[in-house]
Amino acid sequence: LKEIGTLPVVFAVHCLGCDAMTMSNFLPYANSRNMIVVLPEGLHNSFNAKYCCGYALQNGIDDFNFFSLIQSEMSAEFEFVNPNVSYAVGWSNGGYMVTHAATLFRAVSPISGYSYTIDSPMGQFGGDWKGNNG
Repeated sequence: LKEIGTLPVVFAVHCLGCDAMTMSNFLPYANSRNMIVVLPEGLHNSFNAKYCCGYALQNGIDDFNFFSLIQSEMSAEFEFVNPNVSYAVGWSNGGYMVTHAATLFRAVSPISGYSYTIDSPMGQFGGDWKGNNG
């Protein structure tokens, strides 16, 4: 086996009522773009993104730590995975979730369904607008 280095990890997070395979359109790009795609599935097809949605929110499911655990387990098992090279994209409830869990990722891209709170300090996501680390 040749040395592959660190591969980027992309979490593709589904909408409320959808399952993980809803985001499977990202899978064909995994090999061609040399990346790992993670398709987490929320309990009862929902994620607790603090303000949204469904079963996971109503039952206080800790999806932030679920995502963190996926990162740590993958990096412990595979030397080519580094949590600092993780990205996330989310659709609807998934958009809320990747925004809520943004501190776990280098960058997030909510397709829809995101929220930001006014009381969030500048630099919460790893630096200020000038690129200085917070």
